[in-house]
Amino acid sequence: MPPESKPARSLKSRLMENLCECLPNCSKAMALVETGCQRELKTTEKLALKYHGRLCPFCACATGKFEAAKAVMQEAERQRNESS
Repeated sequence: MPPESKPARSLKSRLMENLCECLPNCSKAMALVETGCQRELKTTEKLALKYHGRLCPFCACATGKFEAAKAVMQEAERQRNESS
């Protein structure tokens, strides 16, 4: 029997697959948010998080809350460091 050949994929299909691999899902995006609270995110991580927040309808409304919470945490950290 001849081996089964895979159907040819279009360039658009291959590009979309590669793009989806680069963008995080919701749980990975949340992990990036938590990581961003502990250290400065790399540029690629920031871009992935920004695009995920724009594309995901569930995360789009939460992006502002994430940024506000991060600002509060950074301010508390700054004040704690100043008082030490």
